[in-house]
Amino acid sequence: KRQYDRFAHDREIMSKAVKMNYGDMNIVSAKLKDDFDFMVLAIEAYPSTFYYASQRLKNDKNFISKTAPYVSKRQ
Repeated sequence: KRQYDRFAHDREIMSKAVKMNYGDMNIVSAKLKDDFDFMVLAIEAYPSTFYYASQRLKNDKNFISKTAPYVSKRQ
């Protein structure tokens, strides 16, 4: 088990980590990648993190409307 896996579910720690370096999305748990508020914050900081959002969120109209302004700026 990787040393940082114990933090993968910790919303506060992962929020700070992702805001500093979106590459840390690779260690974020599937549960947080499915967390509406966590993913909105991640996408606000780094729009490219939309890629990591769960399929459920990507199919959620409310999630799409909330994150679209950030994701569209990227293009």
